[in-house]
Amino acid sequence: MLLQNVIDTVGNKQSVVILMHDAADKILTYETLPSVIQYLRDNGYSFKSLYDIL
Repeated sequence: MLLQNVIDTVGNKQSVVILMHDAADKILTYETLPSVIQYLRDNGYSFKSLYDIL
């Protein structure tokens, strides 16, 4: 479900910022993150820090 939300939100945008909350009770975020990263890489996205784009 979380991965599908990312896929739906990203759509065909050229750049995106994805905010994922992290807390002790947010295990789903932790478990889903590798799949989100793989999906984005497979679809041509690269990762940059906030400081790289400012």
